[in-house]
Amino acid sequence: MAHPAGGAERLLVPGTDGAELELEPILVYEEASATLFVLWLERGADGLSHLLLAALTESAWMERVAVTREAMAIERPPTVVLNREPSRRTVVHLAWSAEEAGNTLSFYSPIVLFMGEYAGWNPIVELGRLDEHPAGGAEAAAAIPSALFQAGGVAEGVDLRSVVLAFASEATGHLLTARARALPLGLVAFADEARNHLIGVGSGWRRSGRELADEVAAHLEELEHEIHAGARAFLSRAARSFIVEHVETAVSNEELATALRRHLLEAGAPILSQEFETPPQTCGLIEVGPDDADQTQPAAHVVELCRVSDRVLPTVGEDAVAIHASRDGGLVLLTWREDGALRFRLSEGSGWSEPRSLEAGGDVDLLWQSIGR
Repeated sequence: MAHPAGGAERLLVPGTDGAELELEPILVYEEASATLFVLWLERGADGLSHLLLAALTESAWMERVAVTREAMAIERPPTVVLNREPSRRTVVHLAWSAEEAGNTLSFYSPIVLFMGEYAGWNPIVELGRLDEHPAGGAEAAAAIPSALFQAGGVAEGVDLRSVVLAFASEATGHLLTARARALPLGLVAFADEARNHLIGVGSGWRRSGRELADEVAAHLEELEHEIHAGARAFLSRAARSFIVEHVETAVSNEELATALRRHLLEAGAPILSQEFETPPQTCGLIEVGPDDADQTQPAAHVVELCRVSDRVLPTVGEDAVAIHASRDGGLVLLTWREDGALRFRLSEGSGWSEPRSLEAGGDVDLLWQSIGR
């Protein structure tokens, strides 16, 4: 580490002094928080690896995070995007691939640090869950170079909260893109308050379900600091309608309250975040923290994960294969090297263009600019 006044200092990353082999280090500096993030693979004698994360701020190391809770057959370093919000929340978006039972699987994990503190638990999503096609496309995928299944990853999205993911499924022979974005803290706090208030007043409620809905909506309309007035009014009406519709069929008041929280998060996501040119095909919510793998308590941080596009894999070459997705996930570019030229195929509707070429030394970034990523 270099000091502003001159001189340098060597620092040992915590936990790297054991017998395990440290591989594929990645350094990412976040200027807003003056934090250096360090990612690496810790490989054991069995050839399996853990993905680890550490952060250095003002010469003090944050306790390292074991991103993977079980060792995996990871060959390539992960891809990483940092999203820093004015709320002093940093989301470290990680994507990587690993071999399991002879197949390459793609994984995604959002790691949240709020005011420098780790949220306590990070989910790991096997992205193949987004693929609705049945397994069995392996025959079609047999003609696809194995490098393509390792080439997926995460890249910057359209705003400070979003990233785009792209991966090729060896099980089905499809290429998918997805968007992930952390929902605003105010929206999560608003939905939590709706849940808590409904549990509090609903447990001893003796009047009609419609009156209960009016009571909860009136309470939400009085909240001043969670979200702006227009969104608060919209979500308060949504809460009233949801309670009226479901109060008679809910098994318990707590079940109704939990369902209401999720409904408000799903309803609020489109109105409180960046609009996207390409609409998603389907969306789901991921709770990030607390330190509870079963997620029995609502989390303070919620990430929305949406599938955006889905196409059958085309034929590509085998050298330097790469997947590039546009910032909203609607456009995909596949590139590879062949006979000294940069070859590529661009997504067109639900399919792909014919293979095209740029001369030797062709630049992918320049290609993206020419097609208007």
